[in-house]
Amino acid sequence: MPVHIPDLILLEDEYILVVNKPAGLMVEPDRNQNPSLLEAVKKYLIQKADLPYAQHIHRLDRAVTGIVLFAKKREGFKNLSEQFAERKVKKFYKALTTKT
Repeated sequence: MPVHIPDLILLEDEYILVVNKPAGLMVEPDRNQNPSLLEAVKKYLIQKADLPYAQHIHRLDRAVTGIVLFAKKREGFKNLSEQFAERKVKKFYKALTTKT
């Protein structure tokens, strides 16, 4: 599954990158070398900076589409991770189903 990150970016600034993850794509790499959103984000950032940093703050299941937040700086990752761990971040979920 080829991933074109610029088409998926919802917001980007100096500190964060917000990406709309398509269904079927994992957030993290696995041992089977399947494509991942993290790897695609890092490739995208390499084109923009000499020593890019990217780390996802949270994950979504492979089958799920949704928004994934990436930190572009280590100190931002630490701060955002703490906010998620302390439940200061509100998450919203919407499910679409079909009757078969």
